[in-house]
Parts: sequence; C-alpha cells; structure tokens
Amino acid sequence: MKPKAIWTTVDTCTAAQVVAWMSTTHPATTIDQLCKVLGRSKTKVIMQLHGTGVPFTLGEFALICRHFRREPARCYLNILTQAAHEDNDTEEEAILRKIASDMDESRIIAGIARDVLSDNIKRFPPRYRRKRQ
Repeated sequence: MKPKAIWTTVDTCTAAQVVAWMSTTHPATTIDQLCKVLGRSKTKVIMQLHGTGVPFTLGEFALICRHFRREPARCYLNILTQAAHEDNDTEEEAILRKIASDMDESRIIAGIARDVLSDNIKRFPPRYRRKRQ
C-alpha cells in the first residue's frame, strides 16, 4: 500500500484556485479538458481537485495556468501569499505581498540576490569567506 500524500497549505490553495478557475469558465472548461492538458486520468484529476490524491506539481500548475491564459508566476505568487495568510505567517505574507505589488522581474531578481548576499555575509564572517584571486 502506497503512503498517502501529504498536502500542505500551498497544495490546498493551488487546488482551490484551479477549482475557482474551472467554475468561472464552467461550460468552456471541463474536467475532460483538464485531463488532456495534464495527461492524467479523470479519476486522478478529480482526486487532485478534491485534495485526496497527489498534489499538483509546479509544472502541472504552469500547464493549467497556460490553459486558462494566466501568467504562472503571478498566479503562484498569489497562491503563496494566500497560503502564508492561512498559516498566519505574517512576515512571509508581507514579503510576498511586496513582491506581488512590484512584479517587475528585474527588480525581483535584484532583490532576491541582494537578500541572499546579505544573508551570506551575515552567516559567514570575513575570515571564513573565500578570498577572490
């Protein structure tokens, strides 16, 4: 017997978002169409939508976003923000909201790089860092 998949808040929010998109485009989008997009059986997709099967992978979510003509990065960022809110992680939620409000990719990449570099500087005092040649 296979172990049951563990669903996180992000997984639950992802499934809820897909269900919401399907309900807003109901006559046009059916479960059969979603099965074709994902290349999965109807039973597996229904289980994913109900939160009982294996959660959607990031790649599957990107395919679903493209099917609904949505931008995957923005949609996933919104899901991460919603999950942080549901988990009562106010610090993470604030960071994600800031990123979402400033969705210019170059700024996001620069901000992440700056945060990673400053974190590494704090973590490794100068005597432990490699010397550049």
